[in-house]
Amino acid sequence: MKEKINQFIGDYKHKLSQIIEKTSTEDLTRMILLIHEAFKSNKTLFICGNGGAAASSLHMQADLAFYIRHVTTFRPKIVNLVSNTSLITAISNDISYEEVFVEQLKGVSNEGDILLSMSASGESENLIRATNYANSHGMKSISIVGFSGGRLKTISDTVVHTECKQGDYGFAEDMHLIVSHILVNGLISSGLIQNISPQK
Repeated sequence: MKEKINQFIGDYKHKLSQIIEKTSTEDLTRMILLIHEAFKSNKTLFICGNGGAAASSLHMQADLAFYIRHVTTFRPKIVNLVSNTSLITAISNDISYEEVFVEQLKGVSNEGDILLSMSASGESENLIRATNYANSHGMKSISIVGFSGGRLKTISDTVVHTECKQGDYGFAEDMHLIVSHILVNGLISSGLIQNISPQK
Protein backbone atom coordinates (compact mmCIF):
# COMPACT_ATOMS: atom_id res chain seq x y z
CA MET A 1 0.00 0.00 0.00
CA LYS A 2 2.75 2.46 0.93
CA GLU A 3 4.53 1.74 -2.36
CA LYS A 4 1.37 2.52 -4.34
CA ILE A 5 0.92 5.82 -2.50
CA ASN A 6 4.57 6.71 -3.07
CA GLN A 7 4.21 5.89 -6.77
CA PHE A 8 1.09 8.03 -7.06
CA ILE A 9 2.78 10.99 -5.36
CA GLY A 10 5.84 10.66 -7.56
CA ASP A 11 3.73 10.50 -10.71
CA TYR A 12 1.64 13.49 -9.61
CA LYS A 13 4.70 15.63 -8.93
CA HIS A 14 6.17 14.68 -12.29
CA LYS A 15 2.99 15.46 -14.25
CA LEU A 16 2.50 18.79 -12.47
CA SER A 17 6.09 19.83 -13.20
CA GLN A 18 5.52 18.98 -16.89
CA ILE A 19 2.40 21.17 -17.01
CA ILE A 20 4.27 24.05 -15.38
CA GLU A 21 7.10 23.68 -17.87
CA LYS A 22 4.72 23.71 -20.84
CA THR A 23 2.89 26.85 -19.68
CA SER A 24 4.01 29.79 -21.80
CA THR A 25 6.22 32.33 -20.02
CA GLU A 26 5.29 34.85 -22.71
CA ASP A 27 1.57 34.44 -21.97
CA LEU A 28 2.17 34.80 -18.23
CA THR A 29 4.17 37.97 -18.82
CA ARG A 30 1.46 39.36 -21.10
CA MET A 31 -1.12 38.75 -18.34
CA ILE A 32 1.01 40.49 -15.71
CA LEU A 33 1.63 43.53 -17.91
CA LEU A 34 -2.02 43.82 -18.93
CA ILE A 35 -3.20 43.78 -15.32
CA HIS A 36 -0.47 46.22 -14.28
CA GLU A 37 -1.56 48.63 -16.99
CA ALA A 38 -5.18 48.39 -15.83
CA PHE A 39 -4.24 49.06 -12.22
CA LYS A 40 -2.03 51.99 -13.25
CA SER A 41 -4.98 53.45 -15.16
CA ASN A 42 -7.25 53.05 -12.12
CA LYS A 43 -9.31 50.36 -13.85
CA THR A 44 -11.07 47.44 -12.15
CA LEU A 45 -10.16 43.77 -12.32
CA PHE A 46 -13.23 41.51 -12.25
CA ILE A 47 -12.54 37.83 -11.44
CA CYS A 48 -14.80 34.79 -11.77
CA GLY A 49 -14.90 31.00 -11.94
CA ASN A 50 -17.01 28.01 -10.96
CA GLY A 51 -16.44 25.37 -8.29
CA GLY A 52 -12.77 24.99 -7.41
CA ALA A 53 -11.97 27.86 -9.77
CA ALA A 54 -14.32 30.08 -7.77
CA ALA A 55 -12.30 29.33 -4.64
CA SER A 56 -9.06 30.04 -6.52
CA SER A 57 -10.45 33.34 -7.77
CA LEU A 58 -11.16 34.39 -4.18
CA HIS A 59 -7.59 33.43 -3.26
CA MET A 60 -6.29 35.62 -6.08
CA GLN A 61 -8.42 38.53 -4.89
CA ALA A 62 -7.11 38.20 -1.34
CA ASP A 63 -3.49 38.17 -2.48
CA LEU A 64 -3.90 41.14 -4.83
CA ALA A 65 -5.93 43.15 -2.35
CA PHE A 66 -4.06 42.37 0.87
CA TYR A 67 -0.76 40.51 0.43
CA ILE A 68 0.68 43.43 -1.55
CA ARG A 69 0.39 45.64 1.54
CA HIS A 70 3.88 44.38 2.49
CA VAL A 71 5.42 46.28 -0.42
CA THR A 72 3.10 49.15 -1.36
CA THR A 73 0.33 51.40 -0.11
CA PHE A 74 -1.40 51.12 -3.50
CA ARG A 75 -4.68 49.18 -3.36
CA PRO A 76 -5.99 47.91 -6.71
CA LYS A 77 -9.66 47.83 -7.59
CA ILE A 78 -10.77 44.19 -7.60
CA VAL A 79 -14.30 42.79 -7.73
CA ASN A 80 -14.90 39.06 -7.38
CA LEU A 81 -18.11 37.99 -9.12
CA VAL A 82 -18.43 34.79 -7.06
CA SER A 83 -18.48 36.41 -3.62
CA ASN A 84 -22.10 37.63 -3.26
CA THR A 85 -24.19 34.53 -2.54
CA SER A 86 -27.50 36.40 -2.36
CA LEU A 87 -26.95 38.08 -5.72
CA ILE A 88 -25.72 34.88 -7.39
CA THR A 89 -28.71 32.86 -6.22
CA ALA A 90 -31.15 35.65 -7.15
CA ILE A 91 -29.80 35.88 -10.71
CA SER A 92 -29.69 32.10 -11.02
CA ASN A 93 -33.25 31.71 -9.76
CA ASP A 94 -34.87 34.62 -11.61
CA ILE A 95 -32.89 34.56 -14.87
CA SER A 96 -30.41 31.69 -15.24
CA TYR A 97 -27.05 30.55 -13.93
CA GLU A 98 -25.64 31.16 -17.41
CA GLU A 99 -26.18 34.91 -16.86
CA VAL A 100 -24.83 35.06 -13.31
CA PHE A 101 -21.62 36.92 -14.20
CA VAL A 102 -22.94 39.04 -17.08
CA GLU A 103 -25.69 40.48 -14.90
CA GLN A 104 -23.12 41.54 -12.31
CA LEU A 105 -20.96 43.24 -14.93
CA LYS A 106 -23.83 45.32 -16.26
CA GLY A 107 -23.83 48.84 -14.90
CA VAL A 108 -20.59 48.52 -12.92
CA SER A 109 -17.93 47.62 -15.48
CA ASN A 110 -16.31 50.23 -17.68
CA GLU A 111 -14.22 50.40 -20.81
CA GLY A 112 -10.65 49.40 -20.03
CA ASP A 113 -11.58 47.18 -17.10
CA ILE A 114 -10.46 43.54 -17.16
CA LEU A 115 -12.46 40.34 -16.80
CA LEU A 116 -10.32 37.40 -15.66
CA SER A 117 -11.97 33.98 -15.89
CA MET A 118 -10.61 30.77 -14.39
CA SER A 119 -11.81 27.47 -15.83
CA ALA A 120 -10.53 23.91 -16.05
CA SER A 121 -12.39 23.17 -19.28
CA GLY A 122 -12.86 26.62 -20.77
CA GLU A 123 -16.41 25.56 -21.61
CA SER A 124 -18.53 27.03 -18.81
CA GLU A 125 -21.41 28.88 -20.43
CA ASN A 126 -21.55 31.62 -17.79
CA LEU A 127 -17.87 32.40 -18.36
CA ILE A 128 -18.30 32.34 -22.13
CA ARG A 129 -21.18 34.82 -21.92
CA ALA A 130 -19.30 37.07 -19.50
CA THR A 131 -16.23 37.08 -21.75
CA ASN A 132 -18.31 37.91 -24.82
CA TYR A 133 -19.94 40.73 -22.85
CA ALA A 134 -16.54 42.07 -21.80
CA ASN A 135 -15.20 41.91 -25.34
CA SER A 136 -18.20 43.79 -26.74
CA HIS A 137 -18.12 46.52 -24.09
CA GLY A 138 -14.53 47.71 -24.35
CA MET A 139 -13.12 45.56 -21.57
CA LYS A 140 -10.08 43.29 -21.81
CA SER A 141 -10.56 39.57 -21.27
CA ILE A 142 -8.09 37.13 -19.72
CA SER A 143 -8.67 33.42 -19.24
CA ILE A 144 -6.68 30.85 -17.29
CA VAL A 145 -7.72 27.49 -18.71
CA GLY A 146 -6.74 23.84 -18.52
CA PHE A 147 -7.50 20.72 -20.62
CA SER A 148 -7.59 21.75 -24.31
CA GLY A 149 -8.59 25.35 -23.46
CA GLY A 150 -12.17 25.15 -24.71
CA ARG A 151 -14.09 28.09 -26.16
CA LEU A 152 -12.59 30.52 -23.65
CA LYS A 153 -9.21 30.00 -25.26
CA THR A 154 -10.56 31.12 -28.63
CA ILE A 155 -12.46 34.23 -27.49
CA SER A 156 -10.25 35.75 -24.77
CA ASP A 157 -7.80 38.58 -25.51
CA THR A 158 -5.11 36.96 -23.37
CA VAL A 159 -4.94 33.26 -22.53
CA VAL A 160 -2.80 31.34 -20.06
CA HIS A 161 -3.29 27.75 -21.15
CA THR A 162 -2.16 25.21 -18.57
CA GLU A 163 -2.66 22.24 -20.85
CA CYS A 164 -3.48 18.95 -19.14
CA LYS A 165 -5.42 15.76 -19.81
CA GLN A 166 -9.20 16.13 -20.18
CA GLY A 167 -10.79 15.52 -16.78
CA ASP A 168 -7.63 16.13 -14.73
CA TYR A 169 -9.30 18.75 -12.55
CA GLY A 170 -6.68 18.45 -9.83
CA PHE A 171 -3.88 19.58 -12.13
CA ALA A 172 -6.00 22.31 -13.78
CA GLU A 173 -6.97 23.72 -10.39
CA ASP A 174 -3.42 23.41 -9.04
CA MET A 175 -2.38 25.60 -11.95
CA HIS A 176 -5.06 28.20 -11.18
CA LEU A 177 -3.31 28.86 -7.87
CA ILE A 178 0.18 28.65 -9.34
CA VAL A 179 -0.69 31.16 -12.06
CA SER A 180 -2.33 33.37 -9.43
CA HIS A 181 0.84 33.35 -7.34
CA ILE A 182 2.96 34.03 -10.43
CA LEU A 183 0.75 37.05 -11.16
CA VAL A 184 0.90 38.51 -7.66
CA ASN A 185 4.58 37.82 -7.04
CA GLY A 186 5.46 38.84 -10.60
CA LEU A 187 3.90 42.25 -10.02
CA ILE A 188 5.85 42.56 -6.77
CA SER A 189 9.21 41.09 -7.87
CA SER A 190 9.35 43.27 -10.97
CA GLY A 191 8.59 46.39 -8.94
CA LEU A 192 5.60 47.14 -11.18
CA ILE A 193 3.00 47.43 -8.47
CA GLN A 194 5.25 49.43 -6.17
CA ASN A 195 5.57 52.08 -8.90
CA ILE A 196 1.84 52.80 -9.03
CA SER A 197 0.88 55.91 -7.09
CA PRO A 198 -1.71 55.26 -4.35
CA GLN A 199 -5.17 56.66 -4.97
CA LYS A 200 -6.00 59.87 -3.13
